[in-house]
Amino acid sequence: IITVNSNSQNLNYDIYLVKTNIEKGSVISFDKALNISKHAGYDNQPLFNENGTKIFYTSMTKDSTTDIQCYDLVEKEKIKTLSSPLTSEYSPTFISSTSKIAFVRVEEDKATQRIWQLEFPDGKPELAYSKFDSVGYFWLLPEEKVAAFVLSSKNEMAHELRLFDGKSQNETFIDDSIGRCIRLSDDSTALIYVKKKTDGKNKLMRYNFHDSSIHQLCETVEGAEDFVFYNNVKVWMCKDNKLFEYWFAAKFPHWDEKDDFAKKNSYLKNITRIALSPDKSYFVLVAED
Repeated sequence: IITVNSNSQNLNYDIYLVKTNIEKGSVISFDKALNISKHAGYDNQPLFNENGTKIFYTSMTKDSTTDIQCYDLVEKEKIKTLSSPLTSEYSPTFISSTSKIAFVRVEEDKATQRIWQLEFPDGKPELAYSKFDSVGYFWLLPEEKVAAFVLSSKNEMAHELRLFDGKSQNETFIDDSIGRCIRLSDDSTALIYVKKKTDGKNKLMRYNFHDSSIHQLCETVEGAEDFVFYNNVKVWMCKDNKLFEYWFAAKFPHWDEKDDFAKKNSYLKNITRIALSPDKSYFVLVAED
């Protein structure tokens, strides 16, 4: 069975919160990362809610399944969101303009992986897209559409990016050999994702909704997979304990290390995932504990 985190569950990961600061000349500086999950075992896949007051993430239980947790930035406390000893939940994300969250559930047969949802914080899980299976990661789009990383039993180079339409129940193939990170562009006109290459030189790609065209944006940081766009011309990726920025508007665009971040967070190890708050005043990352 291929599950969404089969390579990560043997390691201890925690969720860290970092405050960003805008200084003179639009220079971005960073505070020291704060461990907000403080849990022995697997904590991963953080994402902010729509107003940036809560962080949802995946956390492993004593039953060796995973549940959804929530960290409240205002109250500075954890909120248990979903407890399900017979199933595992991954990839939590908010549903825009609602109090609901969506997530991937590995169901009781340990094979089916579909998108479910619940009303936060006390609702009961309900199936959101019954037809679409083998979902590993996803990003919700307007008009009941979903961009999904669809698992393949062949090999990781066969994992596909597909569009699901909840109204028509249709699927559209976009690309294969994709990475786990999918983002909607700032102007909502395109999907941004990673295209994996057999030579290890992965590419950041843009799929345009209006004409279904695909364009390469840049090579990724070697060995990194997750990314966030700080704005429409700056993208961040992390590797080891370092944060890198690619500025598309530069005369000679390249990945530039943000020295301030690494100096203040030299103790971090193997950063794997990052997410940015809607107002860009915080970002969260996952690193080995």
